[in-house]
Amino acid sequence: MSRKRIRMALVAGGAGMVTALALAGSAAAWADTLTVRNVNVPPGQEVCSGAAATTSFAAAGTTQAPGLKFRLIAQDGSVIQSTSGPSMYFAPYIYTGSAGWRGAGDYTVCAKNNGTSTVLLNYLTVQGN
Repeated sequence: MSRKRIRMALVAGGAGMVTALALAGSAAAWADTLTVRNVNVPPGQEVCSGAAATTSFAAAGTTQAPGLKFRLIAQDGSVIQSTSGPSMYFAPYIYTGSAGWRGAGDYTVCAKNNGTSTVLLNYLTVQGN
């Protein structure tokens, strides 16, 4: 039986075409990890990656200058953490009992380009335990 699920969505194109990849994880003791690498993010578009978490969720992302706006989103759609504007680095970590923890479920991190030129997302890694 699968207890973990990893989701990744890449939003591309002016019409907001969505390409989604859903992978089922195993019931193994180790966390599911997903990394998106070397993605050019055009103006107005975003890249999102998520993982199911039962006790903790961590993410890390880096970009080239001028950066992207990052958000950590809970399964209920609420934004738990975000950068105030374009940032070149984001590394949220939440766990049971921490201020941002919304319980077991899917957590998502998105990197959005609010600028006027394409920005390279070096990587965006998510991990749920």
